[in-house]
Amino acid sequence: MKKIIALSVIVLMSLVSFAQDVPAPGNWAKKNAEQYVAFATKEWNLTEEQQEVIYSYRLDFIARRSHVYQQKKAGKLTQEEVKTQVQAIQKDISQKFTKYLDIKWKEYYRVNKAFDESRKGK
Repeated sequence: MKKIIALSVIVLMSLVSFAQDVPAPGNWAKKNAEQYVAFATKEWNLTEEQQEVIYSYRLDFIARRSHVYQQKKAGKLTQEEVKTQVQAIQKDISQKFTKYLDIKWKEYYRVNKAFDESRKGK
């Protein structure tokens, strides 16, 4: 029971902290997050609880990154600002993943790279 409450708090905090400015993710983002979770589950043998958390992390990552690119397209950010913000988002998400799954950064990077490679041409 404590795990469920802690998990809910973590997910809520991660969503609330960025939900103010970031629009809700669309269907593509949800599908990508689902595909990522399926891929990550094979790689890391994730539990159902972990799958839910990883799904929310991935969705948060996609939404935040998309928002940055939308701001650039609207002329609100320079290329350098985009680069800085995307790097900060990537660092934040990778820290969440590695801490939650208790894995090394290199392992997280390896799985992300493999996922990206599996999607090329799709």
